[in-house]
Amino acid sequence: MGEKENIEVVRRGYEAFQKGDLAAFDDLLADDCVWHVPGRGQLAGDKKGREATVEYYGQLGALSEGTIKVELQELLANDDTVVGLHSVSAARGGKTVDTTVALVFHIRGGRISEAREHSFNVYGLDEVFS
Repeated sequence: MGEKENIEVVRRGYEAFQKGDLAAFDDLLADDCVWHVPGRGQLAGDKKGREATVEYYGQLGALSEGTIKVELQELLANDDTVVGLHSVSAARGGKTVDTTVALVFHIRGGRISEAREHSFNVYGLDEVFS
């Protein structure tokens, strides 16, 4: 697959998340995908496999009491990697966070095989999702 196809896979992932359509998001993941989440909070660590990755995204929505918002700013790609730049905001228990994230996706066979989150304010995310 080329960069245009890879961008479309990731764009569909962002759209699915924004709509809360975790089934559509699940369809974009490789069975053995790994999602790397930085930080020290309860959601930090490697999510191994489709089920663990989708569960993580469900937890983001639940823990933020539905307040999490992601706004895609840019997608950059080559033949096997896409970088998504987005802003994210969330609130929980009187705590709020607004930050920018670079999400590096690796695409294999038209599916997301690995992703690494790089947040500008990882400690703010930890605090809201702790």
